[in-house]
Amino acid sequence: MRAPRRPPPRAVLALALSAVGLYLLWPMSASAADQRSVAQKKQVASCTPSQISTSVELYTLGKSPTSPAGAVLFHNNSATACSLRGVPTVGVLNATGQRIAVYQRSSTPRRPVAAVLQPSSSGKAAGSSLTWSAWSCSPGSFSLTIRFSGWSTSVPASWTSGISNPGAPCTVTGATLYVSPVETITH
Repeated sequence: MRAPRRPPPRAVLALALSAVGLYLLWPMSASAADQRSVAQKKQVASCTPSQISTSVELYTLGKSPTSPAGAVLFHNNSATACSLRGVPTVGVLNATGQRIAVYQRSSTPRRPVAAVLQPSSSGKAAGSSLTWSAWSCSPGSFSLTIRFSGWSTSVPASWTSGISNPGAPCTVTGATLYVSPVETITH
């Protein structure tokens, strides 16, 4: 009988870090059942890029600067409710705005549920966890853009910590970014 094939150490680390990223969102996450019941009671139109603003917070885990984790948060700036669904596509750009090649993977295999975003005064938002593997760029030396399926444009993601020092230019090869499906959160 063949021994089961073990995943490579890098994949195990990435999955562990993905779990940490989800843990960062967990205290704020609404349950999937709550999200489904809201979506089923009232059909809410999909958010458009002009309705959404984003913010990003990354943390270095332990002593491993090559594996930051955090989240991108989505806020509804319009006067009407809208919804987001699925795993957003995250674009990574260097300080001059050129795209950096990064592999993107979904961090969880679960079925996506619509995250309903009320107008910003409600205090509710949505979020997707971000976990990096083999990443060596400091925050500020790169920027992120976010795009959901069906959008014709991306939305820039702003750093929550007000990072202004770009540091060394970002030149990464072989990095993987694990992104979770969007979830409704309260803060």
